[in-house]
Amino acid sequence: DPRKANQLHGNILHKGQRLKVSFVEDRYFDDYPMEVHSFGALTVQTEGVPGLYHRKLRCVGGSGDGQGDTVVGGRQKARDVFDLYVLAHHTPIQKFITELPFPFPVFPVDAFHNGLVSMPWFELMDELQEIDCDPQWTPGKDVGHLQNFLYAQIGAKPTGGGNDGIGE
Repeated sequence: DPRKANQLHGNILHKGQRLKVSFVEDRYFDDYPMEVHSFGALTVQTEGVPGLYHRKLRCVGGSGDGQGDTVVGGRQKARDVFDLYVLAHHTPIQKFITELPFPFPVFPVDAFHNGLVSMPWFELMDELQEIDCDPQWTPGKDVGHLQNFLYAQIGAKPTGGGNDGIGE
């Protein structure tokens, strides 16, 4: 199934800290070159930040196999929107999308927008609080702040009603 990914998850100990490590191979595997990074004595090949950013956008917007703005195969997890929050502080979402290394119509931008807007924000609150992060990213654990920030990235504004619009 081209919408599924082969995944392997585990933990390593680095400088006394437990780090979750995930290995993912899917149909986007060859879109971004591998990078080599060292963690003490351990050297690993990994996908760079652009590849991770692309995957997080796809998590929210799905595979793009639907019709236009339809989300197909997306997931709605706190970790994914929190990661987008951090990534968008480095490169705004719309800027990243326009700089994708493949033709723009291939990325389902309307499906991403719909996936973000239809996120079950209230349901993410507990999961967001469980995220361990550097103190500078703590505001992103507040669902209202997170929603407002990400909506602003796509030119949307929470309404305060309807589908868990809690940003105002």
